[in-house]
Amino acid sequence: MADMPTVNAPDASEMQAAPQPPPTGPLIYGRLELLSEITGPDGAHGTELVVLRPTARAMAAVIDAPGQRAALTAFVKDCCRITNGTGGFHTFDINELNASDASEIGAILASVGEDASVGTEIRTEADGINSPIVYDLKYPIDLGGGDGEVIRQISFQARKVRDITEFLDATGAERRFYAFMHCFGQLLGTRLPMADSFIGAMDVADYLTIVQSIMGKLTGPRGRWKKA
Repeated sequence: MADMPTVNAPDASEMQAAPQPPPTGPLIYGRLELLSEITGPDGAHGTELVVLRPTARAMAAVIDAPGQRAALTAFVKDCCRITNGTGGFHTFDINELNASDASEIGAILASVGEDASVGTEIRTEADGINSPIVYDLKYPIDLGGGDGEVIRQISFQARKVRDITEFLDATGAERRFYAFMHCFGQLLGTRLPMADSFIGAMDVADYLTIVQSIMGKLTGPRGRWKKA
């Protein structure tokens, strides 16, 4: 079986206005030929838009956004870059887009969510209480940019209420996910702690799988009670 693609940390969403070398492998989700040329804050012009696969941090920011425009703005800021054929990627202001191009980006965002939601159900006999749930990352994370430790598995274990204050007090999709990972998760194959830089760099598919299949199992009701 071929090796799984890895994602480098820190994530691609941290690119700034300066030209960046184009990422490879799973980081690129799609491309869009713009109807109108736009100019980035660094003066770069471009008619092609490259869409990067959202990280956990980027997708949580979209989910937390108060409305469609804010969600689209967050997605463009973290995951969309213009390129002009020189090999560099450049940030841009969403207000530079015409309405038709912005609509296409909205469709891309919807597609990202649909694709990442496929196969989020995990099958395991572990319940997280009597035995930990061991999750295999769909996109392992290279902590050394190609020559460092590669995180491939995370273990999740139930905790007592006294140990999860951070999670209970967290609000919003982003902070709740980070808090859940801090309180319930443990990286396997390394002595490194569950750092924010790792959590934020996780691929959107791993983010949605953990939220939909593991978080609820360890923090939500299981319908075991009966009305007297």
